[in-house]
Amino acid sequence: MKVKWMIGVVALLFALYTAIEAYQIAHAGAVLGIPQLEGDGGGSMVYALVSVVGAVTVLRFTRIASVIFLLATLTAVLISLLYADNAVMLWAVASVLLSGASWWAHRRARRLSHTKQTAPSLTASTQRSRSH
Repeated sequence: MKVKWMIGVVALLFALYTAIEAYQIAHAGAVLGIPQLEGDGGGSMVYALVSVVGAVTVLRFTRIASVIFLLATLTAVLISLLYADNAVMLWAVASVLLSGASWWAHRRARRLSHTKQTAPSLTASTQRSRSH
């Protein structure tokens, strides 16, 4: 359970950072009249929103969150290629890492629940064998 919260908090902080940076880029583009900066900031804001959805989803549905983080990766790669913004490509790497962490948390939770289901039967069988 703590792993999900850690992933969610890290993802939410990262999404907050990207949203602030996206707003600053879009604002600078609007003030200076540079449409490419406006578009880059707007696209980055879409990426930040998808990341927030992934951060909230990871708390309950880790497998779905890993897919959402992959969608955020796709969004970041498209923004990076469209607006030639190398910093956004680094955001894509972070999204891939968050997706992998979400998938790992899902696998870990499944393994732990499987262990909890089989552990009582194992202890009962070992106690019976020791009593004989």
